[in-house]
Amino acid sequence: GFSASLSLGSGLINLGEDALARQVLEQAARFGQRTDLTDTERCTLQRLQSNVVTDSERQALLDNLLQPASHASSACLSALATVADELKRSLDRATLAQVSTALAAALRQLDAEGALSTADAENSFRHLARLYLVQDRSRAALQSAKKAQEIARSHPAEFSPIRLAETRMLIAEAACASAQWQHCKDALDLAAPVIARHYAPGTTPQADLQKLRDTVDLHP
Repeated sequence: GFSASLSLGSGLINLGEDALARQVLEQAARFGQRTDLTDTERCTLQRLQSNVVTDSERQALLDNLLQPASHASSACLSALATVADELKRSLDRATLAQVSTALAAALRQLDAEGALSTADAENSFRHLARLYLVQDRSRAALQSAKKAQEIARSHPAEFSPIRLAETRMLIAEAACASAQWQHCKDALDLAAPVIARHYAPGTTPQADLQKLRDTVDLHP
């Protein structure tokens, strides 16, 4: 049935078997068409499919973001934020601006309604920060990344130290881009020990950390 297909699809994605996962999730979608799915089930399916879809299907998911009715739930918004972030480098500036504005508005609305889960809020703010960064809107990016950090710090049982450290790297990047050097340095100092424990020298996170440190060192 639907639940079994969804679980299997999720497992196959985790194993990196995208082609098989795609077939299983298509089967889940067919099961779903024959029954009334809850909002949560529909959004879970959408979130999983966003990991294995083609570019044209990703674009269709992104188009959904611009229709307010399609992100009426916390899980949907988080899934759409993830897809938008993955697509950001292939979008023109006008579309990027439209998407980030729609995301921010939906986040505010769901938050005001108390309908935003902790995990979905943190995930959405992180992706929104990255969308702002690619548009050179560093102050807006910093604000979003700080909101993600605030959520993670308030719920330590839900977010791992490395997740928080990665968010602090995002804060450092946004602070650096807006020439807030002390802010950037403080975020790097907090992130560095955790990054060092989790990633070997020469890996991308370590390289990103060093690059930001080098930039900060030029502005004592």
